[in-house]
Amino acid sequence: MTDNSLMEGFRSHVRPFTVRITGEWTQTEQPMKSTASGIVIGDAKDPEGNRWLAVATARHVVEDLPTTEVRWRLTRHAEDGEQPRVAELKTHGLAELSDEWPLVRPMRPGYDAAAFCVPNLCADGRPFVEDDESLPRVLAPEIILNPGNNVAWAGYPLFVERDLGAPQLCFYRGSIAATITSAEVPIYLVDGHVAQGVSGGPVWYSNENGHRVVGVVSGYRPHGEPQAMAGLCHFVPLNLLLDRLVNFPVRIR
Repeated sequence: MTDNSLMEGFRSHVRPFTVRITGEWTQTEQPMKSTASGIVIGDAKDPEGNRWLAVATARHVVEDLPTTEVRWRLTRHAEDGEQPRVAELKTHGLAELSDEWPLVRPMRPGYDAAAFCVPNLCADGRPFVEDDESLPRVLAPEIILNPGNNVAWAGYPLFVERDLGAPQLCFYRGSIAATITSAEVPIYLVDGHVAQGVSGGPVWYSNENGHRVVGVVSGYRPHGEPQAMAGLCHFVPLNLLLDRLVNFPVRIR
C-alpha cells in the first residue's frame, strides 16, 4: 500500500462523509460551544420507512458537556461550492446518553466511541445524504490492524478554522505503533498528531481490496512535559460500536 492509496481513500471514500460537529449550550448565562468531527458509517429505516443515519464520533464529544440542553449541528461541507448540508438535533443532558437513539454508546466504560443517529433531513429540507451516494465501507469488527500498518485520519482542527476564518477539513497519516487488544477496551497507538476539533474524526486503512474506515480519533498523549517530546495518537476501533449498532438495526457496509 502506498501513501497515494490513503489519499485516494480520503478523496473518494472518506472526505464526502466526514462531518463537522458543533454543540452549543448556555452555562451560567454564557454561550458555550464545542467543535469535533465524525463520519457517516451506516443507515437504518424506522417503522414509517424514514431513513436515519449513524454518524460515528468520539464518546467524549457527547459526554464531556454539562447536563443542560445542547443544540447539535452536523455539517457536511462540499468541495464544489454547494451549500453545506446541516442536520440538527437536541439533547438534554447525560440522562439521554443511554444506549438508545438519538445517541448510541456501547455500555463499556472507557470505550471512546459513540454514534449520533439522525434523520436523513437537512434543516433546509434536502437529504443529508442522497439515495445514490454510497456510504463508506467499514472494516469488519473481527479484523484488527497490526503495528506497522499505515493509516490516515481526518477532521476539522479548531486552530485552522480560527486562522482561516472558515472550517477546513485536514488530512493526516502515520503508522500504527502498537495495537492494544489485551485490555477490555481496544486501542491503536499511532505515530502522528491531532488537534482540538479533530476528535471523533475517521481513521481509515487502504490496501488492494479498497478503503475501510477502522476507527475514530480519541486523542493525543504527549510524552513528558509540554513540548518536551512527541507523543502518540490514540485511536479507537469501531468494533464495539458496530456490534451495538447492528442491533438497531443499522446497516453497515
